[in-house]
Amino acid sequence: MSDDHDERLLREFQSGDEGAFDRLVRRHQDVIYRLALRHLCDEDLAVEATQEVFIRAWRKLPRWKPGPGSVFTWPYRTTTMVCRELGRGRQRLRLGRPLCDVGDIPDDRGLLARDTEEAVARLQSLVRRLPPRQQDVVWLHAYEGLALKDVAAALGIPLGTVKSNYHKALCSLRVWWSILDDAGMSVPPTGGVR
Repeated sequence: MSDDHDERLLREFQSGDEGAFDRLVRRHQDVIYRLALRHLCDEDLAVEATQEVFIRAWRKLPRWKPGPGSVFTWPYRTTTMVCRELGRGRQRLRLGRPLCDVGDIPDDRGLLARDTEEAVARLQSLVRRLPPRQQDVVWLHAYEGLALKDVAAALGIPLGTVKSNYHKALCSLRVWWSILDDAGMSVPPTGGVR
C-alpha cells in the first residue's frame, strides 16, 4: 500500500471529504481484521475490534498529524490496544499466549528452499511457537510488508527492539527448521520445538 496514497486520502478526509475515509477503511480493513483475529482467535470479536479501530480513527483523524513512519502505522497499535481491552473484558486474551494462525506467511526472507504446501505449513507451525512479540514483528514485517521502522511505530516499541526481536525470531526459525530436517519431520510434534 502506498504511503503517498494514504497521505493524500488523509488530507482529503481532513479537508471534509468523508468518502476519503471510506477509501482508507477499504484499503486497511483486511489487515486490521487479520491482526485482530490473530490476537483474539474469535471472528466476531475480530470484527468488533476492527470496527472499534475505525470508529476511533473517525474521531481522531480530523486532528491527527502523521509522525515518522507510515501514515497507517497507528492502526496496528490501536488494534493491539483494542484487542487487549476486548480480551480483558472477556478473558480471551492472555499475555504470553501464542497468536492464532490466520493464513499463509510468505517466505520473502529465504527461509524456504522450495515453495511447497508442506514447507509453508512447517514455517507457519514454527512461527506460532515464537514468543508473541516476535510473532507480531515477523507477521507485520514479513506478511504485511511493513518496514522495520513502521513495525516499531505500529507496536510502540523502539526500532532496536524490533530489530532484535526479528533477528531472534529468524535465528530460532532457522534452528528449528534444521532440527526438523535432521529428524526427517515436516512439522513439529505437539508441544513444539524449543
